Amino acid sequence: MKKKLLILCSVMFCLILFGKTDVSAKSAKPKWLQTGKTYTYDLDKDGAKEKLLYNFTGSGYNKQLTINGKKVFSTKSQYAEIAVADMDQSDKQMEIFIASGKGLEDIFSSVNLNYYTFKNGKFAKVQDIKSVIKQKYSSVKYISVAGEETAYFPVKNGKLSVGVNLNLKNGLGIKSIYDTVVFKKGKFVTSTNKSFSIEEYGTKYKCKGTNKVYKSPGSKKVAFKLKNKEKFSVIGFYWKNKNTYYIKVKNSKGKKGYVKNGTFKTYAKAYF
Repeated sequence: MKKKLLILCSVMFCLILFGKTDVSAKSAKPKWLQTGKTYTYDLDKDGAKEKLLYNFTGSGYNKQLTINGKKVFSTKSQYAEIAVADMDQSDKQMEIFIASGKGLEDIFSSVNLNYYTFKNGKFAKVQDIKSVIKQKYSSVKYISVAGEETAYFPVKNGKLSVGVNLNLKNGLGIKSIYDTVVFKKGKFVTSTNKSFSIEEYGTKYKCKGTNKVYKSPGSKKVAFKLKNKEKFSVIGFYWKNKNTYYIKVKNSKGKKGYVKNGTFKTYAKAYF
């Protein structure tokens, strides 16, 4: 029963997100493999199409991926998704992505996100995409690739959108942003993106003491001041370098500005 429910949910999600699946598509847009369905792709672009089948095996959530009838990957994770995309249509390969984790219903669960290729009859892991993200945000205490958001990332112009969880200082807790990794010469590298929005869904914090809020990241011009116990929202994140980042805040009057990490204090409790 669990297997049937999981299959039904996966099928419904894919239909909603992408519409009818084209099993021989040439688009860079990822095609998520539905369990029990055979797909054909020319993975190494040698003129002969390979057959891919992602299916349940045995009991529980055991699943495996076969290419031309040979098992190349297996997992016991309830949440494991596989996609095929062509990130660079000028090279001689297609890319296979596998996202898996302990529980995608929890957006803070750490998801493994790896990229594979199939060449000369061999299925091989090329890169751990999560490690690429960690390189950029190495100064942030807690970092993980986000759960459900990451498992269904979009691809556009050789870029992969990845949900990232960051543990901000000053009692603000874990916040999620969407960054991109860029596909260059067969590998993913960090993007130059610096400014990100954060949706707080009505969550507010109380300022501890009086804190200056500046007009822009690194600016010395004060936009306004947050007074002691004044409520504010977190609406953005600005990454300057691996050692410095800024938090974009908004007060109850709608005024917006930036504070540097580690330079202001809040009461740890969030208010709604």
